[in-house]
Amino acid sequence: MEAEIENSRNLLRPGMFVTAHILLPENKEGVFVPRTAVQTDSATDSSTIFVIEGETARVRVVALGGPSASGSNNAGLVQILSGVSAGETVATGNLQELFDGARVTRK
Repeated sequence: MEAEIENSRNLLRPGMFVTAHILLPENKEGVFVPRTAVQTDSATDSSTIFVIEGETARVRVVALGGPSASGSNNAGLVQILSGVSAGETVATGNLQELFDGARVTRK
């Protein structure tokens, strides 16, 4: 990824690295799921969710956006940037018992 940054004081030099957070407008639409539906593996720095397809749980690796601001309409939710689409059903309970291909029943 590349970005252009104003550097008139020459504080940034060739070969330097930077970490950036891009803030998007609060009112933008997107796919949000409950934080409890996301499992994060700190060893691999990856996050997964289970999508329910018919009666089968399917694991999906997802890219997370920032958590929603508390007090907003999306409190307790986290944005999914990729890996799941709007309208898909996401498992929110008993995640420790699920695996890819597990048969599930909806409540």
